Amino acid sequence: MADTSTLSASIADERRTAIRALLAQPLRHVADDADVFRLVAHHQDWLASWFDDTCGWTVTVDAAAGVARRHRRLPCGQLG
Repeated sequence: MADTSTLSASIADERRTAIRALLAQPLRHVADDADVFRLVAHHQDWLASWFDDTCGWTVTVDAAAGVARRHRRLPCGQLG
């Protein structure tokens, strides 16, 4: 069984990879890189919280459709 520090480091690496992927390409398709998409889908709740807290952005993942998206929220009353 892996010790907790190894497991924590592995999770942190996965999350860093997912963050970088969403920063580099805000619209991710499973067909682009299935391994990266799997990480984004696996950590979707944590990523949504991190992007909201850090950047004020939202992350939505539709694993069944194979799509993940990162986007900015517009201030109230402003249209895109």
